[in-house]
Order: sequence, then C-alpha cells, then structure tokens
Amino acid sequence: MRIEGDNVLFDSGRYIRANNGIIGIAPNLEVFEGYDGELGISHLTDEEKVELANYMISQWSLFRDGPGPILNIKDLSTEYYKEKMKIWALEESLFYTKLKEERKKDDI
Repeated sequence: MRIEGDNVLFDSGRYIRANNGIIGIAPNLEVFEGYDGELGISHLTDEEKVELANYMISQWSLFRDGPGPILNIKDLSTEYYKEKMKIWALEESLFYTKLKEERKKDDI
C-alpha cells in the first residue's frame, strides 16, 4: 500500500481517497480521512484492512522513533524508511556528542 496525494493505493489495485493522504482512527475504531471526513472502509477486503493497519503502524513507529516530520519524501518504500532511520540515528548521535563536547568546553 502507498499514498500518493489524496489516493490510498492498495496492492489489489483498488484505491480510496484521503484528503492530503491523512488517515486517522478514533477511539471507537472509526477511520477518518483528512481532518473531518469518514473514510468509509466498509467496502475494504480483510486484506486491504490489514494493509491499511500495517501502514499506519509503520507511520506511528516512525513518529515514535524518528526525529520529527519527514519533508520532501521521494520514495515511500519501507527500505527507504529503514535507511533513513539509520541516518537519523547517526545524525542524532553525532548531534548529542557535539553538544556534550560543547558543554564540557563551557564548564572549563
């Protein structure tokens, strides 16, 4: 599954529309698109529901583990994200190492 603009494209070839590619889920498990529209997932197959859930789990995992919003994504593949996460982890580590060194200098 992938999102291109307002289209949520499933591996089956079917698609649904989500304003700006935004998808959310309410506490009662209703699924919404954009900021206020119900997504209308009742016609999705079980496989498509699994695809959607796995995609959203992946997005929330990136949110939890990443440094922040990803800007200008050219490739939305899982491999891209895995490589990007490695780079972010390295950048974050280098940032904090440099910050610690600067603080040590200030303490001297």
